[in-house]
Amino acid sequence: MSKLLVYLDGNLVGEQRLDRERIMIGRKPDNDLQLAHDAVSGNHAAIVTIRNDSFLEDLDSTNGTKVNGKSIKKCLLRDGDEIKLARHVLKYVFEPLEIKPEDDTSVSDARHHLENLAQSANDTPPTHKDLKQTPTFLSAMPQTLPGGNLPGRAASGEMPLAGLQILSGVGVGTEIDLSRTMTTLGKPGIQVAVITRHPEGYTLGHLEGSALLLNGTAIDGEPHALENRDIVEIAGIKLEFCLKGISSL
Repeated sequence: MSKLLVYLDGNLVGEQRLDRERIMIGRKPDNDLQLAHDAVSGNHAAIVTIRNDSFLEDLDSTNGTKVNGKSIKKCLLRDGDEIKLARHVLKYVFEPLEIKPEDDTSVSDARHHLENLAQSANDTPPTHKDLKQTPTFLSAMPQTLPGGNLPGRAASGEMPLAGLQILSGVGVGTEIDLSRTMTTLGKPGIQVAVITRHPEGYTLGHLEGSALLLNGTAIDGEPHALENRDIVEIAGIKLEFCLKGISSL
């Protein structure tokens, strides 16, 4: 699994394994990684790891968080990135987990899947440039998150099923299945979103980049409940959220 090498004034003083979904970083002792320095906020930053992808988020700290010298709010970490918090530098070391082929939803596989669907629908193979315009799966993992009272629960009480239908760009009309508990879509460094499937319904969350658009309104921060026929815009692509087998349809 990936880890952080912790440096203080240029000296290696420890490491933090990214061995859970969320690692808290800050001055207070209740953080997973405590950095005892006055310029570090009590709860300064967090790292969320979804399979082999780790996302850093500044938690509205007083002095901010920098990655490779650039101030960030949220970003996808890459091997060798250096996170600066006061006198501390945290070096991100990427060590991928072994993922079973039947569970893997890689970017290349998703692009290949969308390419095949687009060709059968339009009889025109998309170009490499076109595929860069298409949201792609980054990862999906079994996970249970608190859902609250969300719309769209199946009448039978079973977990709801839903999909995203592409409305613009390459592969218009193609449906992206949302049967996994968590599906992450977007383009790293530009905009990344996560759709989580709960027993009570689905939520849309923002992980990286500019704010997402939900029915034309920018959203950020806490996850938002999705309702049937909601329009989501991720990385410049419009998608329609469609519930399946819901009695209200």
